[in-house]
Amino acid sequence: MVSNSIVIYFNSLLKGASKTAEQYRAYLEKENIHRVVAVLASTPDREKDLTMLRQLQDQAGEYIAIGGDGTVNIVAQVAAFTEITVTVIPLGTGNDFARDLGIKGARWRMSQDIKATPIAIGRAENIFFINHAGTGLSADLKALQPRWLKRFAGNLSYLLAILRYLVGPIDRRSAIRRDSGIDDFQVATISKYIGGGIPVNPEGSRQHCELHWLAVPRRSRWQQTKALMWVMRGQPQRCSWLARDCAVSFSLGDNDHDIELDGDILGKGPMWVTCCPGALRVNLPLSN
Repeated sequence: MVSNSIVIYFNSLLKGASKTAEQYRAYLEKENIHRVVAVLASTPDREKDLTMLRQLQDQAGEYIAIGGDGTVNIVAQVAAFTEITVTVIPLGTGNDFARDLGIKGARWRMSQDIKATPIAIGRAENIFFINHAGTGLSADLKALQPRWLKRFAGNLSYLLAILRYLVGPIDRRSAIRRDSGIDDFQVATISKYIGGGIPVNPEGSRQHCELHWLAVPRRSRWQQTKALMWVMRGQPQRCSWLARDCAVSFSLGDNDHDIELDGDILGKGPMWVTCCPGALRVNLPLSN
């Protein structure tokens, strides 16, 4: 690892990401303090992107991730449990990771002093997640939130997809078995937020060594809509029938339904998810 060498990785599908990457390259080279090893554009192949980043791992002291939570998730697979720091430039739809850390704006790294801070992330099997692991509703929303809706509605696309889910046919929902009942949603979070700013875990902290688990049992549409309103207000505890818990690890899902990590499908459950304290070193504004 070379401490003053930087790899810039950006989401090629996002408007303005390529331009922002070139602006950062020019800024860093002008400062004459850092050496930009490479500027990498994302491809449709996640494994190809991981290979590109890993090939530069020994040359990089910092990865700059320009995009949304999916972009940061890919970088985290390479940077976790190393001395490499990660700088997040939030240009995505949800940006829950940046929101959780208080990072705002595309040019903040150019205008503020930074500090490297170790934070907790999660792991499912051998894959890391930066915000959450979920099954049921969060996996079902993949089909209800197509790319065109994200482009058109931006951050609101998450709420629109949830509304489509609530009014849609109940028999098309994933039914996650737990004990003697059925859950429509199970999620383990390390972030305060999921789904573009929904505060499912308002007490969460990246410095605590635990995950927060939430399950939504199957209820009527009206009951689930009221529960969503409490969650949106950051008060999930006001809904008595929501199941909530905190622990270092949980078993998530069942044999028949997909598990998703930060919005990407990993595979069928059940799956153990675990908190990894201090696993990722991120650069934060010194003012934070």
